Amino acid sequence: MDLFNIIINLFIWFAVFPFLAGLIPSSFMNRVGKTVTGVYLCGFFTMFAVVEICAVPSILLGKTLSFLVALIMSVMSALSVIGLIILAVGFAAETLPVFFRFRIYKNVGIADGMLWVIFFILLAIQLGMSIMVMTTDPNDAFYVGHALASLEHDTMYVTDPYTGAATAVDFRHALSPFPIFTAVISRVTGAHAATVAHTILPLFFMVTAYMIYREVAERVFDDDPVKTPVFLILMVLINSFGNYSVYTRETFLITRTWQGNAVLAGLIIPYVFLIMFALADLTEPARAVADEDEDPEVKKASPIPGLFVMLFMTNLTGALVSCPGMYLLAVLEGVAITCIAVRNKRPLIFPAWILTAAPCFFYLTIYALQGRGL
Repeated sequence: MDLFNIIINLFIWFAVFPFLAGLIPSSFMNRVGKTVTGVYLCGFFTMFAVVEICAVPSILLGKTLSFLVALIMSVMSALSVIGLIILAVGFAAETLPVFFRFRIYKNVGIADGMLWVIFFILLAIQLGMSIMVMTTDPNDAFYVGHALASLEHDTMYVTDPYTGAATAVDFRHALSPFPIFTAVISRVTGAHAATVAHTILPLFFMVTAYMIYREVAERVFDDDPVKTPVFLILMVLINSFGNYSVYTRETFLITRTWQGNAVLAGLIIPYVFLIMFALADLTEPARAVADEDEDPEVKKASPIPGLFVMLFMTNLTGALVSCPGMYLLAVLEGVAITCIAVRNKRPLIFPAWILTAAPCFFYLTIYALQGRGL
């Protein structure tokens, strides 16, 4: 497949599909899901949740990679059509700003604007280095090996990535089939699996990570036009000079972006913090939900259910990318939800969280039973 077709397919899978699918959960949300980046992030995690929901049963049932690709494409296409309908309704009802909220800072001087220029320059350098300077480690043999074996044999997790020999389903990793996502993107775009892992995924994941950091900054600093870019500049610098160990979050984000643990530490956990910040604000007894947004269209319904939907999608994404993600997210969210429920006197959010954490508990139960040979 030529370069032009690869770029078009990448644009569809990493821009069109996530954005249109993100309009579905964002329509039930408030501030977190009503920015352009917020809509994209909703769709980003929805797409990964779809991959997890489709991939695990397909692997355990012995389906082919081609079957999984067709299934994921069908689901994402259906979600995109629904997103287009929501978009059309927004245009017809002239309520499009409800779904597209650009943060326009008022009274921002030239000096403040230069902070954004500095951030984008530093980010461009970081992205360029991650693309042009390829890093490898022993995990290449597993992650890229599994993706290549799946593409070559049109199977999933029945080929040893180290020797190429046929083997039984690797049950542990079948519950977190992140290499299969690499194989799916390679199949639908035409790019080589190694190129997808080392060049394409780092580019999109790092940009998405900074989208999350921006949303967190605007939540923490209350849309301050100066503190937000300063925070992002500090994040770029911390990530650029955080390679003091092979186990740091910064090292994983920049040099091992194509591994599931990098996605867990660099994207999923920060997004969980963002949702927790939003839940803490929205359940504050002294604050009305309507204070979150001035638009009357947004005030019609509580955004809290939408946040729990996204927490459910995020937990599925955590299960997809990493086995430790199943229990790490459950512990992190459990502590945060307990604190919010006690502090804000909202005990009902705890059973609601139990439902969103169901994927974590379900996969952990299966993993424990399988480990005992049951």
